[in-house]
Amino acid sequence: MCSSAGPPTGALYDLLCASDAHVIHRRQPNHVAVSSAAHLCMGSLTPMLCSDTAHFKLHGGEVVKYRDADGLVEWLLRVLDGDADVADAARSYVEAHSADSAAETLLEALL
Repeated sequence: MCSSAGPPTGALYDLLCASDAHVIHRRQPNHVAVSSAAHLCMGSLTPMLCSDTAHFKLHGGEVVKYRDADGLVEWLLRVLDGDADVADAARSYVEAHSADSAAETLLEALL
């Protein structure tokens, strides 16, 4: 059952894995921001195109950033043609920030 907040995570990943690309557009905030959508969806390893705003400042090569509509079209065509592979960087990011990795770091700090 879907809530008003969106589909359950499993259904979301089914959609992302069936997609060629995932575009997240955010307006520039007046404060420091983090996109929880990027963190939630990155594990699908579907190429993610994001507006170049403070929401995605923490992200490097694991997402493709665009500045305007022309940049979005250019990068989307490159992703669809296979010329912008971000899967390795996304995989590294997901592994480094996984629950297992966080638990391991916490256990090491406690011991």
